[in-house]
Amino acid sequence: MSVTEVTKASQRCLCRYRNVERNVRVVRASNSKNSYIERTVYPQQYFVFWADRDATLEVYSSVSAHLLLEDRISCDRLEVGASDRD
Repeated sequence: MSVTEVTKASQRCLCRYRNVERNVRVVRASNSKNSYIERTVYPQQYFVFWADRDATLEVYSSVSAHLLLEDRISCDRLEVGASDRD
């Protein structure tokens, strides 16, 4: 593994988001400048994903035929095991 690969790997983290609401949410996290991951997350369902630590997860709710931005969460706050370090 090259130094660049090690540096890039250390900037990524395994994240977990749980939809605690009663309605379906659409979430989107950017993994780099040119790509992102987007998923539908049902009530009480977990969404586990890899992201850059400085990425932001956007959480949308569905209102009629539109998506409404509900929240923005820093991916470093969603890192698996992050609460164990505090």
